[in-house]
Amino acid sequence: MTASDLAAVLVSIASIATLVLVVLAVVWINRTLTLVRRVAEQLEASLPAVAELQKTVDAANAELERVDHFLDSAEAVTATVGTASRLALGAVSNPIIRGAAMAAGAGRAAGSLRHRRRQE
Repeated sequence: MTASDLAAVLVSIASIATLVLVVLAVVWINRTLTLVRRVAEQLEASLPAVAELQKTVDAANAELERVDHFLDSAEAVTATVGTASRLALGAVSNPIIRGAAMAAGAGRAAGSLRHRRRQE
């Protein structure tokens, strides 16, 4: 075997090895693309569910906004009622306290008058 024959054999072996590596790479790429297609099909199948989920989230956000508005209104009413009750307490408590004081004073005066009549 001459040097050129040996070189031809080595080039042939290297070419076959390269061809095997290229074939393996193509097979690996083909499997990967098959997996990618399956995932894409699954994603495509799940798009209606995602759209429905988005509608549900939008509806929940709208309800939360309504509840937030109701809570704001309830807070305003609570503040108003609190202010009104403090004003009513201030307006009613002073006359009641004065009336109770007058009744107590009148009771003492009547007791004092009765006591004087008994002593006389």
